[in-house]
Amino acid sequence: MKRILYLALLISSMAYTKTVTLDSLLNHVSTTSYQNELYQIRQNNNKTRERYYKLDTWNGVDVSVNSRYSDNEDAWQTTARASIGPFYVEGTQDYDNDDYATFGAEKSVKDLIYSRSKSQLKRLDMTKEIDQISYLQDIENQKINLVNLYKEYKTAELELKIKQNGIRTLNSEVSKLQTSYNLGAIPEIELRTAKTSLNNLSLESKVLEDNLDKIKQRFLYDFNINLANTSLADITAKNVKLDELVQRYGTKELNRQNLDIEITKESLNYLTYDDKMPEIKLGVERSTRNNDNRVVVSFSKKLFGTNIELEEEKASLEEKEIRYRQATRDNESEKLKIYNTYNGYQKDYEININRANLERQKYDIKLMEYSTGSITYLDVMESFDNYLEYQVAAERAKNNLYGYVYELMIRGEL
Repeated sequence: MKRILYLALLISSMAYTKTVTLDSLLNHVSTTSYQNELYQIRQNNNKTRERYYKLDTWNGVDVSVNSRYSDNEDAWQTTARASIGPFYVEGTQDYDNDDYATFGAEKSVKDLIYSRSKSQLKRLDMTKEIDQISYLQDIENQKINLVNLYKEYKTAELELKIKQNGIRTLNSEVSKLQTSYNLGAIPEIELRTAKTSLNNLSLESKVLEDNLDKIKQRFLYDFNINLANTSLADITAKNVKLDELVQRYGTKELNRQNLDIEITKESLNYLTYDDKMPEIKLGVERSTRNNDNRVVVSFSKKLFGTNIELEEEKASLEEKEIRYRQATRDNESEKLKIYNTYNGYQKDYEININRANLERQKYDIKLMEYSTGSITYLDVMESFDNYLEYQVAAERAKNNLYGYVYELMIRGEL
């Protein structure tokens, strides 16, 4: 049994042995997310509700039995009734043990015109659409969480590579400085400065390596993706039209709210009809007691009452319409923020790229100045630290920019 469970876990999880891309992992989430199972449960429940509403009064046989005792007769009278749909049969055993039966059919004119079940079916159709939108939104949120985790991993990985390159550079520099120090050409502080920077980079690299392992474990727990012995491809720039992505932003949520309003309107329509329309029932029946046939007509209507359900539904509709109007305005505001955020990420990326290139040039100049003896190695290390800092900042800004485009693409999926 344990072996079977182990194999099932291996099959259910996504295990890679080479390089994976962000797009491939996003496709994986779409097909294997637990949200698919939840959505299937909702779909099955909606199918059950649909069958129930379509059956209406044909949903099973209603059976009732009533007995009355009479002191005068010193006997019991028992009546049993069974009905399904519009049809019914009623049998009675009288006080004098005289048995008779009544057969008939009865239908509400009110329900023939507009029944509660018909209204429920209309609402159910819109509920199905809401469930689908909610499902897509849940998948959407999972995908964005995946993008953020992928971005976190790639930023840490690139930072590690930069630190490791720095370690190789400093190893070479420390070796040269050690020789110069042994020859008495430089003071000890310069050698110690280089060694301290080298030790700090080594410590930072070890922390980054541990963080990368932890992030990969989070992929397994959060998304059932096994990335052991797997490398993650860089996040690439997507050739997209920003205006089109912005235009589609928030569409699903507004559609969901609009459908919710339509459901409330349908409920309100039925409650209004039910409140105004009298209950009229027409029927025919035959009794074996006198072998006679009868036509049955009944009329009922509540007057001068307050229908609290109807009033609450009116208030609910007003609230939802107010929220929808505000949500529309909020969405337009969010679209403007998107341009600001995108421009901010793009600006940060370009600035940090330029600063990283500039700091690299400054570092090369500092090395030349140091070789001529015009500056100390402390100045060189300061320039080197700045160069590493802006290299890391540039990579982080690039991932923020490209990751944000992915988020907009996911939010704009229809």
